[in-house]
Amino acid sequence: MAKTAPEGLITALDIGSSKVSALIVQKGDGGELVVLGTGQRESRG
Repeated sequence: MAKTAPEGLITALDIGSSKVSALIVQKGDGGELVVLGTGQRESRG
């Protein structure tokens, strides 16, 4: 089920054959991107 993300929250997900990577950032007051979290995990295809 989809959920509404907070305003200014940006997520990226890279699903590859050898790893899965995620990045979560939020737009700061001055327009800059603030990294809130990252993750990486090995996958087997």
